[in-house]
Order: sequence, then C-alpha cells, then structure tokens
Amino acid sequence: MGELAKFKQFKAELAIAETFEEIKFIESKAAAAAEFAKRNNIGKDVQDEWGIFRTEIWNKKGAWLKVNFPKSVRSKDRKSSVAVVATDKIMPVSEHESSDARLIHNEVELVKESTEEIKKSKEVVTPTKVAAKVRKKKKEKENENRENISNSFDNNIEKETGITSLKKGWFKIGNQYLYYGSNIDDIFLSFIPDCKFAFADPPYNAEIADWDKGFLWEQDYLQDIAEIVAVTPGGWNAYGFYQQTKMNYIWEMVCWIKNGMTHGRCGYANFIKASIFSNNKVKISQDFWDITIKTSETEETNHKGRKPYDFMIYLIDMFTKQGDNIVDPFAGSGTTLLVSEKMGRVSYNAEMDEKYCIKIIERALSIGMDYGEF
Repeated sequence: MGELAKFKQFKAELAIAETFEEIKFIESKAAAAAEFAKRNNIGKDVQDEWGIFRTEIWNKKGAWLKVNFPKSVRSKDRKSSVAVVATDKIMPVSEHESSDARLIHNEVELVKESTEEIKKSKEVVTPTKVAAKVRKKKKEKENENRENISNSFDNNIEKETGITSLKKGWFKIGNQYLYYGSNIDDIFLSFIPDCKFAFADPPYNAEIADWDKGFLWEQDYLQDIAEIVAVTPGGWNAYGFYQQTKMNYIWEMVCWIKNGMTHGRCGYANFIKASIFSNNKVKISQDFWDITIKTSETEETNHKGRKPYDFMIYLIDMFTKQGDNIVDPFAGSGTTLLVSEKMGRVSYNAEMDEKYCIKIIERALSIGMDYGEF
C-alpha cells in the first residue's frame, strides 16, 4: 500500500475512532509507518507528513482525555477540605504523555506555528518535538505578558482623593472587591465564592509597624475556599507559622530580588519565599524566579509589608487563568487587587486598617479604576 493510500485509510479511521484503544491503535500504525519512512530514507516531506498526522492523533488523544479525565473539582462544602475526584478510572497514559496531548489539543495556533517552523528546519516533525516547541513558545509569551503587565504600572502614584474615612464593609473597585474589616468576619467569609487561588502575606511579628505585633494565624479556612494557597510567612516568623497552620503543605517557591536591599534580622533580605498548600496535586512549572524592583515602584506607597508587582504577577499567572477568583485576606497595600485587575482575574481582599484601605483606593484610582460601596 502506497503512502498516500495509508494516509487516507488512517485518517478515515481516526475520524470515526471513539475509544482510546482505537486512537492508540491508529497511533501505533502511524508510528510504524513513520519509522519505516525514516529507516528507508524516504524524503523529509513524507516523514513530515507522517509527523503532522501523528500530531493530529495526539490532538484527538488530548480531546479524549479532556472529556474523560478532566481536572479534579473541589467540594462545595467548605467545612470539608477533601477534593472530589472527577473520575475513579485509571488514566491510560503517563502524566507526561497526557500533558503533551492536552497541550497539543489546547494550543491550536501555536501547534500550527511550531509545525511550520520544524518543517522549515532540518528536523523531522514529531508530536514530541511539536509539544516541546509549543511549550517553549507559550513560556516566552507568558514572560512577555508578565513584562507588559509589570510595565503598565509605571508611575502608578497614589492619587489624592480627599477621602478621610470609610464605613466598614465591602467596596467594589473596578472588577475587584475590597472588604474594610477583619478577614475572619462572617460578612467577609460568607461573601467569597470558590476561588482558584489564595494569597496570604500575614504580619511577621517583626515589629516594623503597629500591625506587625502579636499576630496569630487563624486563616486555615483559606484551604476550604481556594484550590491552591500561597503564604509568605517571612523568614523570621516561618517557624511559628508552620506550627500554627494545619493546612496541607506541598512545596516552597522562592523569588530572588536582584536589587533587594531590605534590611532583615540577619542582614540584607534579597528573597521572598512562598509556601504552597493544597489538598490537590499542584503543578509548579518553576519554583525559583528572579525580579528587579523598579525605582518608581518603591515610590508608590510607604506600606512596609508590600510585595513587588512582578512577584504577584508570577504567582497569579502560574496558578490562575483569566476570569478565575482570588482571595487575599491581608490586602495591605493592595498589590493583589491591582494586579488582578490588570490580569483579568477577580480578587476578594480584606484589610482591617482604614488608612490602608484608603491608600488602596487611591492607588486604584491612579490607574483609572473606579470604586463605590457594595
């Protein structure tokens, strides 16, 4: 049977394949045909065509996996932190193969672009090469988007509003929500929907300000609200925090501030660590990254606990997608709220200090956000 006849037959079989076994059987035949073409030095064009067809098969594998093995969903009962598994069947492929197949299925335009680039090179198209190039392109695009978001905050100086006092309760700021009050108030907790991500930067008990004294962690409820929780416990306070929390620990992530000059207990503190908690399996593509704090950023607010934009952009980009909900129980200077607005997420923030709530509003107004009581 000629190559063209094989293509037509296999494509027709793939079009009507419904079970994973049928898809895998067609894949094995296509892989054998591609190997035959390689061993017999058949032209690169033909080998590329087999590679493109095999990539189409992986696309169908990804579609099948998406339907039959969706990601786990969480229980709606916040009294329970148990994740509800979407299926009790055993996935018929490895995690790596599943990841590549889903990537090829989800990133159609990048697959086309990557395939064309491989065809023009000396390499032969294969699904794994396509997936690797797509992943690289996606990473480059993510880095570019993060940089664009970071640059959009240039010269974001607090705007004087004449606000001198606020009533306790909820405020709507752009598409974000700010609660003036304690993050353990029923009014705060009852309003928050299920969230993809929670970020908590609690006081470190380092006594750098009035709010940074005698703090006890009472926020384990975050794991019942959000799929993934990131906490920055501070190097000085980390030991005490780990003793107090009962959340399910996953991993550590570290951000190195290349021009960091904050004076810590043991000298200059040039990194921020974030502890990750979840009841589900968490995918962390990179647990170490570096940033440079811009001079303009240090002039925006005098809040001593504020986190850099690039730090929050990285975490939010890694653990969420557009439209996802985020909760931040220690809003502080409002960085989570501002970054969420820029990145198309919806955040629910709590801050119990009135003057910092006012500062958050002023920072939001400076980038064109509006606000009102909610």
